[in-house]
Amino acid sequence: MDYSLEKNKLSQWWKPWRKSLSIQRQTLAALFFRETRTRFGEQSLGILWAFGEALTHLLFFWGLWTVLGRHAYNGMIIPVFLASGLLPFFFFKNCFTKVANSITGNQALLVFSQIQILDFALARFLVELTIYASAMTIFILMLFFVGFDIKVYSYFNIVSGFLLMGFLAIGLGLIYLPFQGKYKIIDTFVPMFLTFLYFLSGAIFPLENLPSTVYEYLSYNPIYHIINFIRLGFDIDFQNHEGMAYSIRLVLFSMMIGLILQKKLKRMILND
Repeated sequence: MDYSLEKNKLSQWWKPWRKSLSIQRQTLAALFFRETRTRFGEQSLGILWAFGEALTHLLFFWGLWTVLGRHAYNGMIIPVFLASGLLPFFFFKNCFTKVANSITGNQALLVFSQIQILDFALARFLVELTIYASAMTIFILMLFFVGFDIKVYSYFNIVSGFLLMGFLAIGLGLIYLPFQGKYKIIDTFVPMFLTFLYFLSGAIFPLENLPSTVYEYLSYNPIYHIINFIRLGFDIDFQNHEGMAYSIRLVLFSMMIGLILQKKLKRMILND
């Protein structure tokens, strides 16, 4: 066998892919830094607000749980229980909102063939991921240094849980994007629905304490299962839940629909 010939064929096959990936990486990096400058470069308190919103909610509910005399749930201390619920939820909410508004201020860039709406979504996803991963790390380190016994049993659960939450936000954001601003009833409903999810995703209190008939319906919420999956990274005995396969399927389905819609939306924008 002529290995040099096979190597040459492989090189020729890989060359266009390598070039495309290089262009994609450069495009995404440029959009990421552009998004970072837009969000934080013009607002001196922008970064503090990004951290402070979720942390304010966390401290409020920590105080509320303390007043009620609860310092742990299912073996997990309350500040970790809240951090592993609220920070991923705010990551989802803000990522969804940013993706749904990703064309705003970026529409002129769509004339370049190498730029897709998905690139705007991924750039905003990376900004939000950086913010909330940093917030989670800082808060957990603060708890550790003030004397709480914090253990991380599975970084895989935490990292993959955050990624799943982000991909769900991207998929749903891309699905909502073509309809935003066109139908008032949808624009009114979406913020209300996000508020509904805030209270009924297990971020601030365990859904298992609700009546079984109510819990049965709420357990169809994939955010709830992803949050519990993240919590298992901090406490392997937290609780058994069986909804991750369903959640992953829903994430993949939303991403697939979102990718189809963003392709069609770009064609519509360029044809107008």
